[in-house]
Amino acid sequence: MICSRDDKRYTEKKNKAEHARRKKEDNARLRGLVDMSSSIDPRIKRIKQEEKEARQAKKRGNVSGGPAKKAQEREEEEKKKAEEEVRKKEEEEKVCLMTFFFLVF
Repeated sequence: MICSRDDKRYTEKKNKAEHARRKKEDNARLRGLVDMSSSIDPRIKRIKQEEKEARQAKKRGNVSGGPAKKAQEREEEEKKKAEEEVRKKEEEEKVCLMTFFFLVF
């Protein structure tokens, strides 16, 4: 079987087109799987909801950064309060010890 140059070009062109078609189908199938899994996964839903709330807050003019930033600020505030309480207790204990020391001697 003798193949001419034109036959080779035609076959290569046909194979290239078939490859492109199959690749396009596979990408569409894979994209569908990703879309389906992301619509089902509650973690992704939560992240998208937080991003949406952050965008809406930014639109409204609240540049606080959304719920994640609020939670972080709340944690920092609670931590500062706890440290302040510990410092006050230590200070009170020092005062009590000093008064006890002076009363004993």
